Amino acid sequence: MYPRNLKYVPGQRVRINSSAAASVPDFVGMTGTIGVGGVSARHYYAGEYFVTVLMTTGAYITLRLPEDCLDEARPDMKL
Repeated sequence: MYPRNLKYVPGQRVRINSSAAASVPDFVGMTGTIGVGGVSARHYYAGEYFVTVLMTTGAYITLRLPEDCLDEARPDMKL
């Protein structure tokens, strides 16, 4: 069971929004999934999430981003 204040859950698709431009400008607009860590990991409670992004080269990049840098991805959006 996830904590009540958890906005995004592991496996959920998210889009990196323009609020992340200062820290990761090359990833703004990309879609990734919430991942890495368990429910009790500190980053879930601190309002930060690990977001895994699949690059066109086939590499996976994991970013640690605050909640305000993420938007819920549309259901029809593909990774």
